[in-house]
Amino acid sequence: MSDPSLVSQLRVTSYVKVGIITLLVCEHVGTLPREVNLIWKSRWSAVKILFLISRYMPYIWTVVELGHSIWLLDGSPGGNRCSQLLVPLIWIKTFIRISAEAFFCLEAYAICHRRRTVLILFCTAASAIIIARIVVNALDTLFVNNNVPSPTGCAVAVRSPDDVLIPESYGTVNFASGVTCCTILLLCIIFARWQQYKYRINMTPMISKIYQGALLFYLAQIGLAIISFTTAISPDFQLDLLMANIIAARVILDIRGIGVEECYTSTIFQVSNVISTLKFVRPATEPASTTRDSGDV
Repeated sequence: MSDPSLVSQLRVTSYVKVGIITLLVCEHVGTLPREVNLIWKSRWSAVKILFLISRYMPYIWTVVELGHSIWLLDGSPGGNRCSQLLVPLIWIKTFIRISAEAFFCLEAYAICHRRRTVLILFCTAASAIIIARIVVNALDTLFVNNNVPSPTGCAVAVRSPDDVLIPESYGTVNFASGVTCCTILLLCIIFARWQQYKYRINMTPMISKIYQGALLFYLAQIGLAIISFTTAISPDFQLDLLMANIIAARVILDIRGIGVEECYTSTIFQVSNVISTLKFVRPATEPASTTRDSGDV
């Protein structure tokens, strides 16, 4: 590898990947006892699958990218071997993000009392962001110049304009669609919370934890996307992906823990079937016109 700037950028990327793995391990060690008690001993459900994806897929993705960066720093040639790793890395990353967002979409939909308008809004926003990411990822895979004998044809490298044939507009579309989707979902959650405040409805600990987690999740996604788009921070660092999975896993553990502790059982339908059969019961003090029938997630 002859370009000193590329070597320096790859080193920085490798250091960041090591930092991400360190954060993941620390987070995992700190919550492992709760994971064993609340997740592994429970029955299989959609939320358990989402948790396991959010928990363990980032390790695979980060380790592969780190190993590839080290392989490139050793002076190994790029080319076709780079492109072979590019495709699975891109799709693993997209799959991880979609799984984390799917969890918060379901919970936010439940917070909004399963209104049809909210469901249509969620489906439209989620479909738009998923389609945009798939299209951008596919185009990125197609338009990377694999004939360049350098690490710049790989996802882990910081690629120069001469090596990447894909127009910058695709990155802008990806950024805009992501921020728009997160903003729409965030506004729906804030509107639901405003209605609860307006009619003086007290949130149970479980609903409060979901609300706080979803709020932090979407604010972090928007903030990190803006920072990555407007500054020199490389999107290859994937700090937003790290935050998404840590927050999603934390919230699932917290709400499972609240259910197991049998808090506010008048609002939780069945404590033995936590979160997969979570019920949102209409409080007696709430006007009937403000909510729909109770539902479950």
